[in-house]
Amino acid sequence: MRQIKSYFLFTSLLHKIILHIVIPCLALLFALALILVQEDGAAEIVSVIASMAACLALTCYETSMDTRVFGGSMRKGGASMDLLKTSTRGMRLYRDCLAGDQILRALMHLGCEGLVILSTLLLMKRAPLHALGEWLFFSCASYALAQTGISIGRLLKFESNLSVLVAVVCAWATALLIFPLMEFDLLHRPLGLMISAACAFLGLLLGRWMVVRGTRMKGEEYHDC
Repeated sequence: MRQIKSYFLFTSLLHKIILHIVIPCLALLFALALILVQEDGAAEIVSVIASMAACLALTCYETSMDTRVFGGSMRKGGASMDLLKTSTRGMRLYRDCLAGDQILRALMHLGCEGLVILSTLLLMKRAPLHALGEWLFFSCASYALAQTGISIGRLLKFESNLSVLVAVVCAWATALLIFPLMEFDLLHRPLGLMISAACAFLGLLLGRWMVVRGTRMKGEEYHDC
């Protein structure tokens, strides 16, 4: 896909390895380690802890490292345009890059949380419907949290410390939310699905906003004489 190829042009090899290989593998290994030491009947607790760890790792890394890749993309003067101005296709490339970043982020959260949930489903006695509800909740919630923190970092003129803090606080709030949902068996019922859908919608909305605003702001710089 053109957008993803454009995204890879803007990111370093180390960043791609950490984000797309190291973090998912560490999340899976952490889940497997918890499974090995878990006690009987603790399947849901193991799944929640492992999923929350994956959520925090993805959210914190993406939020903190985004400043180095797309920092200031949604405000004028926040990122260098020298490389883009060397090509007549510079703005198209930049727009595709922003869109590719959004596509990969959504897939990463779905895939990383999916690995964790799938491991607990295959290796522990769990109801598939419960596992599906947890996967939707954690993948959509972590995606929305990352999008929120990244939006703050791109829009404002400071390093990503505050946006990381916002993302972490929201992540722990999400962890507290899931326990009453599990206690009353609501995670795979309409309320849990509605929360997951709302998080997914928020993430997609922020993603479109980041692409549209980023393209517009950099386009103004691109055409400056």
